[in-house]
Amino acid sequence: MKAIIIEDEQHSIDLLVQYLSQDFPELDVVGAASSVINGKALIEKTNPDLVFWLCSWAGK
Repeated sequence: MKAIIIEDEQHSIDLLVQYLSQDFPELDVVGAASSVINGKALIEKTNPDLVFWLCSWAGK
């Protein structure tokens, strides 16, 4: 199963990737984006099964 992370703080991305890889080894984090605009492009590019969306819409 493919997943991406949309989060504006790199430290949070790193922690989530670490936790996911430990607890859900079948989950393949195929990318991360630091903004809504980049996240939308990443969704279109990778067609993930799951999106972890942690950015606020206000920070487009």
